[in-house]
Amino acid sequence: MKKKLYESALEIQRIGKRAVRLAQQENRDRGLPNVFCRNDRIYYELPDGTFTFEKPEILKTKHEKPN
Repeated sequence: MKKKLYESALEIQRIGKRAVRLAQQENRDRGLPNVFCRNDRIYYELPDGTFTFEKPEILKTKHEKPN
């Protein structure tokens, strides 16, 4: 029973990782940044491949944008 549960968990993880990779690539193809959180710090991968801690303009709400 434990082996089957473990194998099922691995399969779910594999499917989830693939879905994330596909979503990240889709964002890149559309020119959208990918958002990550590591060690309680949010950072952004910009479409050109660079990383920043500053929220990209496209992700800011109208209340965050200067008038």
